[in-house]
Amino acid sequence: MLVRCFLALVAAFAVFALGAAGKAGTQPEPTMVISPSSGPCDATVEVRGQDFPPSTAIRLDMGAPRSDRTMGKLASLTTDPSGRFVTKVELGSLGCTAAAIDDNDSGQLWISADLEERVIEPGQGMPPILTRAAYTYTTTSPSPAPSAFPGAGSGGMQPEPTMVISPPSGPCDTPLEARGSGFPLPRAPTEIVELYLVHPGTSDVNMRILNAASIEPDGTFTARLGPAEPRCQAAALDSKAEQPAAHLLIAATTSLTGPPVPPGEPIPDIIAVARYAYTTTTLRIPTETLVVFPPSGPCDATIEVTGSGFEPAMKVRLDLGAPGSDASLGTLASVVAHADGRFAVEVSLGELGCRAAQGHMIAGDPSRRELAIWAFEAAPSTPSSGIPAVLAGAGYTFTTTEVTATPSGALPVTGSGPASDGAHAFVLPLLAGLAAIGLLAVAACIYARQRGT
Repeated sequence: MLVRCFLALVAAFAVFALGAAGKAGTQPEPTMVISPSSGPCDATVEVRGQDFPPSTAIRLDMGAPRSDRTMGKLASLTTDPSGRFVTKVELGSLGCTAAAIDDNDSGQLWISADLEERVIEPGQGMPPILTRAAYTYTTTSPSPAPSAFPGAGSGGMQPEPTMVISPPSGPCDTPLEARGSGFPLPRAPTEIVELYLVHPGTSDVNMRILNAASIEPDGTFTARLGPAEPRCQAAALDSKAEQPAAHLLIAATTSLTGPPVPPGEPIPDIIAVARYAYTTTTLRIPTETLVVFPPSGPCDATIEVTGSGFEPAMKVRLDLGAPGSDASLGTLASVVAHADGRFAVEVSLGELGCRAAQGHMIAGDPSRRELAIWAFEAAPSTPSSGIPAVLAGAGYTFTTTEVTATPSGALPVTGSGPASDGAHAFVLPLLAGLAAIGLLAVAACIYARQRGT
């Protein structure tokens, strides 16, 4: 009897152990649901989770599109004893940045959930996570601010930073300009906006820094994007990809001090991104040339500018370049290229040339006393709001920095070369004739005197 009872107890314990093991083996995986499941990229959503570890600290991250990196933390929370949680999450600028750099245009953002104890910095790869959930975005830019900015004393709100590229599309080597608005005011005088070209196939890896700009007091900035070579290289890389994006990504971030992000490294704390749709993948080979004659002289001289290799009948504008930059000081002349693509025009540098020379001595290299003359297309066949491309350029070495003064007491010249030559042709023969007559008279007197003696 005792043996039978013992065997029954052993069987009961075995059944219980097998049941417990079976239950542990069928523990469901953590899951999350986002509500609403779609909407603006910066919406506030509700995230519900279940079957997570009970009473455990969890972090929610915004995943970077097409990569295993995180763009930043959205929220921290603790699950209840049953492994559930409900929390409100504001996608904000992280959501719009992720939507804007979604190269694959999938239309989805991902929110990942993991243990809070596993610290992940933005831009770092994520280890295997507990779970993730998708959110379908319907916009790629922040929603309009509910009130005016800056609104000091009027309850205004800071708008989300935005950036646009002008023009928005064109050849890969088109001169581009980036304009930003809504950027946070500088925390220090040394804080700047850094503009990076994002490596194709990634969402935040730096390929090349393009420029840096200062933030204005109203939260805006304007900067030209150069050089063109890396942009064409990026376009060529993207065009050969399995799923080409057909656009380049420009990312903006702020920096107080230190060197730019090295190529191949993730760009931290991206504030805004903008796209440029490229239509070519190679640099344009220039055929246009400019020649200046004479190549040197006074800052206000009149020179001849000769052009060749231009498109027939192209309207060309000749500008004087500003020292130390690629800006224009003003237009010197406009001309139309002939059927063979050539032109020649006389240009007076005048006061503009002397102002440029004086500015060059201050802003440029004093040892290189050279002004730049640039040729632009005066009336592009495809107008755009972008910066006109320089077709050709030539240098002119200035020997003075002041406008040439008229000598004191000098009489003005009232004739040109041919008129002066005519006057000389009349006066010189007259003088020669008078001299000949005088010589003949002297000779006659001497002859008469000899005869008389």
